[in-house]
Amino acid sequence: MKSDEATKDCFLNYENRFFKIDEMQIFLDNEKMIFEVSFGLGSACFSVDGTQIEIPLKLLEKYLK
Repeated sequence: MKSDEATKDCFLNYENRFFKIDEMQIFLDNEKMIFEVSFGLGSACFSVDGTQIEIPLKLLEKYLK
């Protein structure tokens, strides 16, 4: 998104960083766990202000017991 002509202005002052667990929203459904973060870009860049990672529960079973 930083190099996309339509969205690169949203990331002019943004630096990649690691997110702490308490900065993430975590969702569960029947098949996966979803971790979602907001980049804090503001309302003008709402459409690109975050990302999510989906992990199938099958891969997490041994950690969830």
